[in-house]
Amino acid sequence: MLDGIDEIPWGDYEHAYGPAEDVPQLLRDLADSDADVRDDAEYSLYGNLWHQGTVYEATQYAVPFLIELLGHEQADRDWILVYLAHLGNGNSYHDVHQHMSFYEEQRADEEFQEMVAKELSWVVAAYEAVVKGIPTYLALLDDPDPGVRACCCYLFAVMRHQSEEIQSAVLKRAIEDEDNIVRAAAYFGSMYLTDVDVLLPIVEENFGTEVDLLVKWTMAQVWALGAGPETPSKAVDVLLDALENNEELETQFQSSPWYEQDVIATTSYALQGLPPEMAKQTISKLAVLIEEVKGYSALGVAESILALAFGGPAPEDIKFEDLDEVQQEALKALAYSSKAWTFNVNMAEIMRWFKLPDWPDKLQEFCGLEKKSFDDSFVARGPGGHTVTATFELEEE
Repeated sequence: MLDGIDEIPWGDYEHAYGPAEDVPQLLRDLADSDADVRDDAEYSLYGNLWHQGTVYEATQYAVPFLIELLGHEQADRDWILVYLAHLGNGNSYHDVHQHMSFYEEQRADEEFQEMVAKELSWVVAAYEAVVKGIPTYLALLDDPDPGVRACCCYLFAVMRHQSEEIQSAVLKRAIEDEDNIVRAAAYFGSMYLTDVDVLLPIVEENFGTEVDLLVKWTMAQVWALGAGPETPSKAVDVLLDALENNEELETQFQSSPWYEQDVIATTSYALQGLPPEMAKQTISKLAVLIEEVKGYSALGVAESILALAFGGPAPEDIKFEDLDEVQQEALKALAYSSKAWTFNVNMAEIMRWFKLPDWPDKLQEFCGLEKKSFDDSFVARGPGGHTVTATFELEEE
């Protein structure tokens, strides 16, 4: 097991914290009989070879050993599959962040762009290393462990490797698997693997007879994301109901491999393509519910509110009085939402993408609202020297 791991010059390759000399032992620890040892290794690997979405030079060299570990009886195979999905879908730190304001003066420099190019080569290498495991992942779709089958569906979705063999294998799991989380994961995966002209008729055929809450909600998302404004009301109704009656669904969703944001935020993304006549009702619901979600989920809800209201970037130099009623109500709700601005630098970037005022005080002024601070305990400084009193710390990705 793991033959050749010591032949790789790990000290010559770097991860998030420097030379990757710790990686060989961490990979060995993934197969340890002691669950605490495995947990510690998993925790460390989610900080070094993959760090908040970024992959590194050393990442590609670890992937073949991770694939090999999928055949080890003591390894947490579901964890490894999800980890491989993240490694194969990683990013370059500087490429993702170069459009943010704090890189404005550097991003045009030749040295900066060379760094971006180097990091993007690591991204490609990591993806290509993960793709080489496809025969192993396909075999694991028939594994007796439903957690392994579900995580395979997730891995294929993230990889977006759209071969006919993979498409049919994942779709088979969506239709035939006996485990509800596997079927939900397979529908989720098929959304990224299968052409909508093939997938949506299958969703429509099975939607009416589906009784499991998680599977039906996932099918409704697939339908909405595939059909956009043509989504039938029965699918929209499932999504709108999930916004308010989500306690049981949240419990199910948290045990799925693709859980990243809560039910409210995840549902809000699927609702972004609703027709204009439904936008007002949905925005009103989301404006209330945004105060109930946490952290990055609030960013997702805020982005969905803006997408429903504006559909894309606002016209240059637009005035508040030029906006329609739905757009005005959306902005007023976000202007006074402390949850929306919890991660205030990230929220500012979203507002800039929509070409709208990018800080609470500026947004309140744009809307003609009374200036309202969230709390007197902390003043966060934003772009251009603007300040806003808040209960949160200045945070970013």
